[in-house]
Amino acid sequence: MIIDVDYFKSYNDNYGHQQGDNVLQQIARVLQDTLRRAGDFAFRIGGEEFAVIVTVENNTDAVVIAENLRSSVEALGLAHEHSEVASVVTISIGVKTHHCSGDQPAETDLIYRLADDALYQAKENSRNQVVEHDRADTFGKPVAANIY
Repeated sequence: MIIDVDYFKSYNDNYGHQQGDNVLQQIARVLQDTLRRAGDFAFRIGGEEFAVIVTVENNTDAVVIAENLRSSVEALGLAHEHSEVASVVTISIGVKTHHCSGDQPAETDLIYRLADDALYQAKENSRNQVVEHDRADTFGKPVAANIY
């Protein structure tokens, strides 16, 4: 999963970088607290972007986890008067699952790119949502996505 804090530049510009850093720390805590299983990881990529890696049985489980993350951040109720999507801080999430066969290594660069494509779709679709990339064979083809 790739996660982006919605309208974070606007947040920083209006509330200040110190308060922006505080928000990022609170989001990081919520991500860690929401991911309760051993082997689930959340980490900051840079700026206002985070990534999450989880082990799931199917795509639906990944989307349920992503939606829990999204709603948990929204439930913090951190005021964001300058957001175009909500009056509180929200996140958008792109999800891509990969089914390992055991003998074939994951193509991490491709998985990352497809999750990022799904995130871009979430941002294009008004943000504060989870979008799942649902094509395993997308190489230069348009993104197919399920929006939640």
